This record gives sequence, C-alpha cells and structure tokens, in this order.
Amino acid sequence: MPERFEADTSLLNISGGRPLPEDPPGFGAFAPPRKTARGREKDTLCLCLGLRSRVPIPPERYTALLDLAAATFFGSTGSITAALRQALAAVNQNLLDANIITGAPVQGGLICAALRGEDFYAVQCGPGLVVAAHRAGVERFPNLPSRPLGLSNNLDALYFHTAVREGEYFALSSSAPSGWTEAALAGVGGLATLSNVAERLKEAAGGDFTALVGRFEPGGTIAPMRPAPVPSAPFRAGSSLAASTPLQSLTNLIRPRAEPAAEKPTPLPAITRPPADLRGEPAATGTPVSSATEIPLASSVVQPTPESPMPPAPASEAAPDTDWQSLIHRAERLGGAEPAQQSHIPVIEEMPPLSSPDDAVPSSGVGAFTDQLKQGLRSFGRAFGITLTEATRSLRKLLARMLPEGMLQQAGLFTVPNTVLMGMAILIPLVVVAIVAVVYFQRGRTQQFEDTLKQAQVEVVTGRIVAQTDPVAARPHWMEALKWLAQAEQLQPDNAEVITLQQEAQSKLDELDWITRLDYRPIVVGGLGQKVTVRQIVLSGPDVYALDAARNRVLRLVPTPASGYNIDPDFECASGTVGQFTIRDLVDIGLVPGPNALGNSDAVIALDTHGGLMYCATGIRPSATYLPTPETSWVRPIALEVYTDRLYVLDPGGNEVWQYQASGGAFTQPPSRYFINTAYNLQDVMEFAIAGGDLFLLRKDGRVTNCTRPVVGAPPTCTENVQYSDPRPGRAAGDHLVDVTAPARFVYDPPPEPSMYLLDANTGGIYQLSLKLLFVKQYRSRLPVADPVTAVAIDPSKRIFIAAGDNVYVAARP
Repeated sequence: MPERFEADTSLLNISGGRPLPEDPPGFGAFAPPRKTARGREKDTLCLCLGLRSRVPIPPERYTALLDLAAATFFGSTGSITAALRQALAAVNQNLLDANIITGAPVQGGLICAALRGEDFYAVQCGPGLVVAAHRAGVERFPNLPSRPLGLSNNLDALYFHTAVREGEYFALSSSAPSGWTEAALAGVGGLATLSNVAERLKEAAGGDFTALVGRFEPGGTIAPMRPAPVPSAPFRAGSSLAASTPLQSLTNLIRPRAEPAAEKPTPLPAITRPPADLRGEPAATGTPVSSATEIPLASSVVQPTPESPMPPAPASEAAPDTDWQSLIHRAERLGGAEPAQQSHIPVIEEMPPLSSPDDAVPSSGVGAFTDQLKQGLRSFGRAFGITLTEATRSLRKLLARMLPEGMLQQAGLFTVPNTVLMGMAILIPLVVVAIVAVVYFQRGRTQQFEDTLKQAQVEVVTGRIVAQTDPVAARPHWMEALKWLAQAEQLQPDNAEVITLQQEAQSKLDELDWITRLDYRPIVVGGLGQKVTVRQIVLSGPDVYALDAARNRVLRLVPTPASGYNIDPDFECASGTVGQFTIRDLVDIGLVPGPNALGNSDAVIALDTHGGLMYCATGIRPSATYLPTPETSWVRPIALEVYTDRLYVLDPGGNEVWQYQASGGAFTQPPSRYFINTAYNLQDVMEFAIAGGDLFLLRKDGRVTNCTRPVVGAPPTCTENVQYSDPRPGRAAGDHLVDVTAPARFVYDPPPEPSMYLLDANTGGIYQLSLKLLFVKQYRSRLPVADPVTAVAIDPSKRIFIAAGDNVYVAARP
C-alpha cells in the first residue's frame, strides 16, 4: 500500500440534468504551501462551501472565504481535526463580522476535508454532505445537518473519519442531494474511472446539484494541485487591501507648490543630485532598483538644460532642505505595508526647481520686502517673550507681598515648595488617570451595549427569517436573542429597543410553548412578615391557609373589603406542645370537614415528621393527637391528602401510602396499606394527589405513577410511567415533559373542568393537564416573581394562587 495518497479531483455542476461548462463556486482543493505550520506538510485539503443570502453572492466572496479557510488550516498547529475546526471558526467569524456590517446576512455550510496518508477526515458545519465510496460499501455523513455558519459564535461542528484505499472515491456537496442514499450509491467504490463515478452520482441525485468528486491515487502519480494561500496572511472581513497611507500622497507632500516667478528671482544655492547609495540605485544609471520589500523607488531630478548651464556647487553650498536618506526610508516604510498591491506604484522624488546663478543676486521689490517682514516678525517675537517673562516675574512678586513674610517665598518671589510640587506630580497623574478611566469605562459600556444589541438583532432577524418556513427551527435564535438582550438590559436598563425586542422574542417562544401570561398580584401588601417561608397553601371558601415552614405554623388569611387579605390574629396553629402531645416540624396541611375533633366546623389539619396530627380552627385552641403507628412504623412521612372520609399519608421511606378511616370525626383506627399485593419503589416520590379515587404519584424527575381500584380496599392497578401527550410543535409523547426541570407540586382541580396542575419550581410555570396527562396549556407570570414558586392552588372561580417567599399571589385565569 502506498505511504501516502493524493486526491485526483473534479467539479460537477449539474443543472436540468446536464453538466454546465463553468465551474461552480465554493469548491477548492489545496496542496500544502511551501511554508506551513508544523504537522501540515503532508496534508491535502478539500473544501466545499455553500452560502445563501437574500442578495446575490459574488464569486469573489467564495474565493476569499476558501482562501481564508485554507490559510487558517495550513497555518494552524496541533491535530488535523483541530486545524479543520480552526478553519471553520475563521470562516464563521468572518461571516458574523460581515453580517453585522452589511444589511443582508449571509449563512452557509462548510465542509473541511483533509487527507493524510490513508486517513480521510472531515469536519462540517451547516448543510452539506460527505460521501466516501469504498469497495465494500458507501459511508454518508452527516445524518442530520448542523447549525449553519454565520448565526452564532458557537460552532455546531460534526466530525467524520474513515480509512481509504487506492482507487476509492469521495464526494463533497453543499446541496446534499436526497438521492445519494447508501442503496442508490451501492457499488460506486468499485467503478473504474472518475467519470463513471460522476455519471453515477448524477443519475442518483435526480436533480440539480454541485459537487467536488475525487479519487484516491498513490502520491506522485497525478499532477500537483493548487497550493494553498500563505498561512500568515489570511483574509479578514473589513480589512483594507491598500496601505494606510498611499505612496501618491507622499509624492504630493514632497512636491513643492508652483509659485509665479518674479521678474528678478532671488538666486538659490545649487542643488546636486543625491548620491546613488542613498537613493538605492546604481551610481552609473538612473534606473531604479527594487527595495527589500519589492517596491520600486523611482527618483527623478530636473536636469539643467544646455541653454541654462549650471556649474556644480560645492557640497557646503548644497541646499539642505531635502533629506534624501529620510525620504527614501519613509517611502520604503509606506510602501512596505502591502507589497503585493503597491509594487507598481513608483515613489517620485522631486527636487525644488533649479534656478540660474543670477537668481542669487538680491534685489529690491518683493525679495527686500520679504526680508524686512521676516526681520520684523523676529523682533516682535523677542519683544513678546521678554514681556511675558517680566509679567510672570511681576505676578510672583505681587503674590509674595500679599502673603505673610517668609511664606511660600524665595528671593522675594512666590515659590511653590518642593513637597507641594511632589504632591502635584503624584496627584495630577492620578486625577488624569481617574478621568480617563471614567470616560473609558463609560464609552466602553456604551460600545459593549452596542455590540451586544447587534448580536441580539442578528438573532432576531435570523429568527424571523427561519420562522417563515419552520417556526420550531427558529426557537434557538429566539432563545439566543433573549440571552443577548438580558446582557444589554444590564448595560442600559429601560432601553426602548431592548424592551421591544425582548417582547417579540418572548412572544414567539410563548406561541411555541402554548404559554399564557398571567398578571399576579400579592394578596397581602408588604408580605406576611420577615423570615416567613410559605411552603404549602390550601383554600377553604374565600380563606387561604398558608404553611410557614420557617416557624412551623399555619397562617389564616382572610379577605378584606379593599380586595386584599389580612392575617387572622385569632387563628392559632403552631408546632410545639399542644395539650398532652408534642408537634414537631410540619410537612403538610389539609382540610377536613366537620364534624371533627374540634366540633362541627371545618378544620385545618397539619402533619409533622413523626406522624403527629394537629387540628386548627379560628377562635378555638388547637388540638393534637398521634396517628396510629403503621405496622412498619413511620420512616419519612411527607404529605397528606383527604378524600371523602379517609386520610391518606405518603411515606416514601416505607414505600407505602397509608389509609386512615375516619371514626367519629377523628382518625383513630389503625391504618391499612394502599398497595396490598404489590410493592412499589416510592423512594423518589415527592408529591401525590387523589382525583376521583385515582392515585397520582409525582416523582422527582417528573414521571407520574397512576393507580386505580374498583372499590375501597381492593388491590390497585398501577401504571408506573404514565405517558404524557404533548401536542405542541416540536414536542413528542414521553414519560415526562422535557421543559419541566424541577417538578414541585401536583394538584387536582375538580369538575366542571377536571384537570391536574403540575408546578415547575425553576420557571414558575404551571402546566394544565387532563386526567390522561394530555398537555392543555401552561401559565406563567408576566413579570418575574422575586422568589421561587413553592405551592399552587385553584379556587372554584378558576383563580390561580401561588406561594413564593413570604407572600401569596393570585391571578385570574382567562
């Protein structure tokens, strides 16, 4: 087997079932240049670039990006896949920079494939297809397209590698023909010639496409391909190809302005041509010689004519106005900025116009007037300087006389002490630095805001375009836009454009997620008090009962005429010693109708961690008891539910739900097991609800177990992982909702619209589900709630109550 392979490549441009004579843009095959980064000497690079925009894209754009990718690859050290990824990143950054500047954003896909020995690597971003045709079969890559280039700083790169042999083939296409399946391309790797492969690819595509097709040949058997651009000078968007200061401007600077000649001009000293060694040209001829930067420097001097001969002047009399050495160095520096572009622009060095010896004779008129003017200006300057010095001295004397004797004086003049001067020398730079820092940070924040807003605008515009054809595919752009807008809001709060874009992006996501925004308001102005943490709420008519987990007590909130709520001061319900019993930490609360242990009125019951049960009602002192201990004792009771005349207690530590039958309004009978014949693992169950006799168990990962039984006491039939039905776009059925990351509560709302409500603590979202776990709608707060939502309850008028931090909030459900 050969030590290395080369790629014999050909381009296909198929339109209307026929090949077009012109080469398609966006393809390139590059051999390593003479100078490469270490490790790139034996690599062969093939590129496939596809761009799309609302406006036509010139071929030069493709060429520049291909050269950029090739230069980056051959200029990058490290592994071959790392270098391929660097090439992708360079093209992606170029597109991002250009999209910010131009009005029509450009997106695209790029395949970077490299051949080293018998290993064929490919890294791809965006649409495109790689086909590797072996004798034993065909490999296609990738299965699904990744995110296009020009949309995000984060690359969604896919990697591919395969081993190749002599005579096998590969194809790169940005259009990804759907007909190129493994079945349609079977046997391509065994074809004899590249033209046969091209014909087979055209037949299988079944439509228009462009592609780069190659055959792996032993090294040295095919003509050398085009070398890659020099890695040290990759293309960069927005960079100028011309030097910052053109050489023509230098010529204009050194060329003297033409002035009308006087009748008898003042003679000037003779000017000699600069030495040849200073002009960078041979002494014998006037032909310019290229400098080290390959920029020719041409010098032209006005020679004296025979009619006006000029005798050579001594060196001491040569005009010193033109510094030839400095001038030539300036031209070399300016010309060296871009040698490729400036190599044919000569730097013309012109001498001042030569004059005849007669011009040196002084004359009256204009020359005499000029001399007198110069002398007058010099005299005025000397007089002004002396006057300013004396005025300063007089001011110092005046200040010294005004101050007490000896204070800030030296030799009768006002003098600043050295300590003050040292302090000023230290303080003034600090003040200047502080001012500059304030200006810098202020302008820096402004620039950062503008850059962040531009990123958000790019994502919003992209989301609008993508949403026209696929609203689900636009979701990542709306989410990315919200991230950028959140950063912009921190830099400039209450910016109108930021708020408008946030509303647009959020509304698009709400449409995809079926979210209805609610306007929650706190029911108690100012909250329930410091160090109050509401863990659970239950409703009884217009009253709200809130479990304060921080102080192990239950608060009763009653409505006021002003549409608010107040704390009932006559309601007592707290842990501690209650009669003959000790109530420990409270874990859950519920409602029991009368008659009960407190009388005929309804009462609130509270469960503690050891099976203690407390009864509370307004105007009555609380009563307590211990629930009869189960046969396996209590392990970790965490929740209770009251259904008809039975009390259900969830003990996940004991893998059981215990049932207590009421007797005389109290739960004094020993409990019975809910799971009679089958034991279930309930260790991860965190909440449960009873709906029409059916038991729903909510697990920490969002899965739900549903149990039903025909009559009380019969063995239940359970479905451990009930399937959610999610009809939202882009969603699928499963044993959990993918956007619920922190399930917290599972609440049953009885008829006329029986539903289950699932609370997600991370987002505060409340998911309305049918009893078959069909997703109906999601409710979220329009404005952020200060604390995580911990509980939810629904009243008969379909108002939604939530608990968060030290307060309870309510909103009308539409």
